[in-house]
Amino acid sequence: MATQDSPSLYERLGGVYSIATVVDDLIDRVMADPRLNANPLVDDAHHKVPPAGFKYLVTEMGRGHRREHPALDRHMSPMLARPKADID
Repeated sequence: MATQDSPSLYERLGGVYSIATVVDDLIDRVMADPRLNANPLVDDAHHKVPPAGFKYLVTEMGRGHRREHPALDRHMSPMLARPKADID
């Protein structure tokens, strides 16, 4: 946890704009990766919301607002339920 003398990880990463830039690139790669989308639960979760909305929700997770977005829990739960992907 951050103290007054040490910035939080969120702050050290550069805040919302820097994190959003990384999330934008990452989500484009994740959504297009056929190895990840081979899992029907992951593929379905990727297409429940438009990419821009998914990117917003992932970016907001970093700000600590996950509990304020019940849609994120519904969207992410299929992917989180199976931590081991069958990827070679």
